[in-house]
Amino acid sequence: READVDIETVEPGKRFLGILGRSTAVRLRIHYSDGADRLDAARETLERMIAGMGFEASTEARLLDGEARLEITGGELSLLIGRRGETLDALEYLVDQIANRPPHERIRIVLDAEGYRERTAERLREMALRLAEKAARTGERIPCRPMNARDRRVIHLALRDEAGVETFSEGEGAFRRVVISPAP
Repeated sequence: READVDIETVEPGKRFLGILGRSTAVRLRIHYSDGADRLDAARETLERMIAGMGFEASTEARLLDGEARLEITGGELSLLIGRRGETLDALEYLVDQIANRPPHERIRIVLDAEGYRERTAERLREMALRLAEKAARTGERIPCRPMNARDRRVIHLALRDEAGVETFSEGEGAFRRVVISPAP
């Protein structure tokens, strides 16, 4: 929509010998505001990928806190989510790479299917609080299972204001995990 863009004339139309005839093509540079171009590109990319995978689903896209959030809804989406969200993570990565091609400004892409991400985050917060209570009670360090950066961040944020415990990550790559430790 015109309200979502700023239009800049890069090269005005030219006339034959500068005075005769109609003007030829005009070059414009369009600047999308508030990530509207990235949001549309991400939604279109995701819809094509989902259709190509044979899923019948709809997508809803919105900008929230500087992120492009895309929600997939439809029938049976468990295959689209995958084991521990791995397929959803892979789709998110691909959509991010396609929608954020240069020279456009980057926008963070967050993909969810049927509320999977929020349910997972809530379970992780509950687990973190249980393990923090155990660490404070026993005085022992408690390592969590290896997890991706998104899940580790949920645990760190859930326990950052929790008295009596601290968190840190250890390990490398796919084996990186959060450790919940009693505060010194």
